[in-house]
Amino acid sequence: MRNVSLDHLEPGKGYHFPDRPFVECKGTFPLDQLQTKQKELEAEANKLISIGGKVSASVLAYDETAELCGGSLPDYISKSSKPRIVKLGNNPGCPCGGTHVANISDIRALKVSQVRMKKGFTKIFYNIGS
Repeated sequence: MRNVSLDHLEPGKGYHFPDRPFVECKGTFPLDQLQTKQKELEAEANKLISIGGKVSASVLAYDETAELCGGSLPDYISKSSKPRIVKLGNNPGCPCGGTHVANISDIRALKVSQVRMKKGFTKIFYNIGS
């Protein structure tokens, strides 16, 4: 998001299963940039996939996790908790309890199928594979 000038969008929830995966962020951007940003997001994701990088998961204190996630965590994560953070190569991490590939390059390719904005949120749908 940072590399395509969408770092003002706050990470929210995600759904990463084969039947219509997405990430959702709080915030929007101008509608006239929708197609351009969709293409930029896809290109940037595929660039990161081609570079690759080890995927790691750690359970850390809240403050340490927040720092590794770019300075903040979503509001639903309790400050008294020890969140599990997943890091993709040298990129900032994010809280996640799911399973992951061992290396970003294992993803092979990503297609941003749709970007929708509604009621102050941006939802990015994607597919992965060859």
